[in-house]
Amino acid sequence: MAQAQYAGFPVRWQGLTNAGRPARGRDGLLAVVEQLAGAPLPLSQLERQILPQRVRDYEPRLLDELTASGEVIWWALDPLPSDAWICLAPADQGPDLLPVGSVPDRPVDLELLTLLREGGGWFSDQLAQRSDGVSSTTELEEVLWRLVWSGMGTNDTIAPLRQRVRQARARPASAVRRRR
Repeated sequence: MAQAQYAGFPVRWQGLTNAGRPARGRDGLLAVVEQLAGAPLPLSQLERQILPQRVRDYEPRLLDELTASGEVIWWALDPLPSDAWICLAPADQGPDLLPVGSVPDRPVDLELLTLLREGGGWFSDQLAQRSDGVSSTTELEEVLWRLVWSGMGTNDTIAPLRQRVRQARARPASAVRRRR
C-alpha cells in the first residue's frame, strides 16, 4: 500500500471524507458507535463535531433513541469543569469495555448502588423513599453523580449529562455578568 493511501485510511474509515461513505440515520450512528466503542470523548465535542462529521444527519435524539432502546450504552469517566469525558459502546460490547469501578466508600453510595443493581427503572422519588441514607432530592442527585463519575452508574439517555454540562457552562457566564 502506498504511503498516501495508508495515511488516508483512518480518515476514510471514520467516514470523514467524500471518499468514505458517510453514515446516515440511526443505523449509521450505530455503526459509528461501533467504531468509537470505548474511546474516551468529551461530550461537547461528541455532539458538536465527532458524531456530526461521521453521521450526515446526526441529531442528539438519534443517540437518545439508541441508548433508550438499550442498543448503545454510555458511561462517564471524569467530570470536567464545564464538560465530561464519556464513552459509548454497543450494548453487547459494553461488558468487555466498561471500566472496573471501585466499591463506593460512602455507605449511602453503596446502599443506592445495591438498590440500583436490583434492576428495573427508578424515578428519583422512588429511590429516595427506598434509601435510608438519603435525606433530600439534592443529596440523592449528589450520590447518583458520584456513582456516574466512578463508572458505577449510567442512565438510559445522556440527557441528564447534557443538562449538567449546559448548567456548568452557564454558571461562569452568569458569574462574570454579576461582577460588572
